[in-house]
Amino acid sequence: MFCLFQVALWLLRPDEKERPLPNAVLTVAPRLASLLGTLGPGASRGCGSVAMSSGGGASASAARSRACAEAAIVAGMWHELEGQLMHAGLGKAFRSELGYY
Repeated sequence: MFCLFQVALWLLRPDEKERPLPNAVLTVAPRLASLLGTLGPGASRGCGSVAMSSGGGASASAARSRACAEAAIVAGMWHELEGQLMHAGLGKAFRSELGYY
């Protein structure tokens, strides 16, 4: 699901560069900004899952916490993006690219 929001952003804004998760959250769903602090310092280092970053020897439970926070953020963003895709008439194109008809 993480990459899906990047694809949705690209469909909506094809001329923009790929956004790191914190930047995408602030652009798409600023109401979720309070959750960004739970992702740790790796969240601002580019694109990709923050749960996969080691965080300087972070424990497995810390990685699980980051993964849960990331999932909640991306799911919340997805609700916003889905509406924007439908409004822009791109919902069907997005679903067909993913193999959903």
